[in-house]
Amino acid sequence: MEFDNRPSPVRDAIAHTTDRWLTHLTHLAMDAVEAGDLPPDTGPAQIAFELNGIAMVANQASSSTTPPTTACAAAATEDRAKPTSSTS
Repeated sequence: MEFDNRPSPVRDAIAHTTDRWLTHLTHLAMDAVEAGDLPPDTGPAQIAFELNGIAMVANQASSSTTPPTTACAAAATEDRAKPTSSTS
């Protein structure tokens, strides 16, 4: 991602898309907290940031020859997005 430090329409479009994606993830986390699927003390913006980070690393590592990349990303996502214990 060499566009980060170079002002351009491409960088602006990437920033806009990233902001929209993080906002969407944050709203999904808020909905999950309201529905009782995530603990009430879950920080929606924080979990959105973390899940996005996991996805970015998984994408970057997808060209790696190390096989457990997908499994590691799935395990990290599942671990971070664990439902509350009272969910039925």
